[in-house]
Amino acid sequence: MLKRLVLAIAIVVTSSFATWDLFPVLGASKGQAEAGYLYETKDKWSFLDSYVAVRYTFVENFELAANIPYVIFIHYDGESANLSGIMDISLSARYQFFPFMNAFLDAYFPTCSNDICTVDRAFGYHFGVQFSETLGVMKFGSELGYIIETEGSNHISPPSKLNLDLETDFVLGDTFIPYIGININMRVGKTTNHLTNNSEDHTGEMGYVPYIGTIFNISPIMYLGFQSKFTIGKKYFDYEKMPVILSLKFGVSFYSN
Repeated sequence: MLKRLVLAIAIVVTSSFATWDLFPVLGASKGQAEAGYLYETKDKWSFLDSYVAVRYTFVENFELAANIPYVIFIHYDGESANLSGIMDISLSARYQFFPFMNAFLDAYFPTCSNDICTVDRAFGYHFGVQFSETLGVMKFGSELGYIIETEGSNHISPPSKLNLDLETDFVLGDTFIPYIGININMRVGKTTNHLTNNSEDHTGEMGYVPYIGTIFNISPIMYLGFQSKFTIGKKYFDYEKMPVILSLKFGVSFYSN
């Protein structure tokens, strides 16, 4: 039981409601497939998961995406928890209604393995708008979103969340694209236990996730990406020592007639 609880806590940090990126959708009949790894440290825990994802623009300005994450291992104080399995699958849609602005909707489904999640984390929905602009070699992307999670089988409803994401990419030629950004999150509302009718207000609790990374375009259709994230906000993320998340990804672009 302790192992299951430890893993559920560790997953909280890396499970984020995130769209594919903050920039315009791909052109019609274009897509990308991506696979990656994320390694996290949080106090005495270390955690590795992977994912496969794909996005495709079926018609001009309308993009669909899917993401399947999978836990590879979790260690607590150097000891393996001997657990692995699938986490919540997500489906996403983005519509570019101006050249510089998108609307998006992400839906998360409670597919998390019983060995991984101690309770049903229910359904999650993330929606909002994105704004982007290019100024010389800099690409600026931003997002304002709202996150709702439904009541799960544990009969607990978590508070909603507001997110503001900001990122600047530096396009230094065709190969090298470093970037910096931050995810700003705020809880809105109460955690409510519908069995006991008890609730606790969490409005205003803040979590910050600054990050830095780079993209290497190996060829016109293949790329590698590296990223480091740092989570700030002890009450929001529940930690003693600041968690760090390192990620590596590989992607392929494709086109269909």
